[in-house]
Amino acid sequence: MKKFNLFYLVIFIILLTLSACKQNNNEILTSEFIYDVYILPVEYDMPFVNYLGHKDRQEVLDFVYKAIEQDKVTDSLGNIISLDQINNNLTLIDSTFINNPKNNFENFILNLWDVIRFYESWNYNKKTGQIYKTVKKISFLKAVKDSFMMPIKSKNIFSIELNEATNKLKIDFNKPIVIYDACIIPLVESASPYYHQISLNDRQKYFNDLFNIVKNNKIPVLDYFYNSIPKEKISELFYTRGIEENTNREVNIPVSLDDIGRIKFMEQWYWDNTNISLNKYVIGVNPGLRVMQEDDLIGYSPLFWTIFNKQFIDVLR
Repeated sequence: MKKFNLFYLVIFIILLTLSACKQNNNEILTSEFIYDVYILPVEYDMPFVNYLGHKDRQEVLDFVYKAIEQDKVTDSLGNIISLDQINNNLTLIDSTFINNPKNNFENFILNLWDVIRFYESWNYNKKTGQIYKTVKKISFLKAVKDSFMMPIKSKNIFSIELNEATNKLKIDFNKPIVIYDACIIPLVESASPYYHQISLNDRQKYFNDLFNIVKNNKIPVLDYFYNSIPKEKISELFYTRGIEENTNREVNIPVSLDDIGRIKFMEQWYWDNTNISLNKYVIGVNPGLRVMQEDDLIGYSPLFWTIFNKQFIDVLR
């Protein structure tokens, strides 16, 4: 009997050690990050820009109904609001809601909802580079657009405080993929809470780890259009072309970790109606290098896709 108990004690210690090692691989990327995602593409002629389709929106609609039943839906001040209050608020935001106020909410979610704000913390696995997100709160917003139909600001409709998602997630390869940008350096200086940034030290730590994983060929790497990049070309990914000031010669310029100001995420979103939680599965990331003209930011240059689950490569093609 003693030998039997000793055997199970050894197994327990081994499992505990393995679990601790796994935890040691996790690093905090940011304990708090707030950002907006546009879920209606601005440029409809770009097939690689993803958005929430009707099936996804119906899933979200069911989710919000459950949250309303559990008094988890609040206004911008944190007060619990009802479905009737949401419908009434929508009439104050958009004149298209005035004619049929009873259907305002469903019409908004299924057809007109275009911005979602996430309140999250991010961890990552030091050995794989994969980012794990904990979604703490979401806000549903309506974009205000200029004469060129470009979003300039957003109006908050309602928010939902979320429970922490379960760690057990069965991946559905047939589920739609959402692709969007998150700026990790603010575009403008602002006191607004959703212009958070990730500290320079944390950005450097993450991208240094990710780049080492890529350089050592430990992860699939794709170009912007999901074509595989040969191993012999990997070293070229960490240089950009530039002009030498004194000679006007074209030279290779090493990519600076400090200049990575955006991450393009490829994800699946799993809405849990029972737990009122959102589980994001990060399939891949694409770092974006800031492109400056003198002191002005003119855009981002995507470097490459790193895909954390090889099975998704066939899905992308």
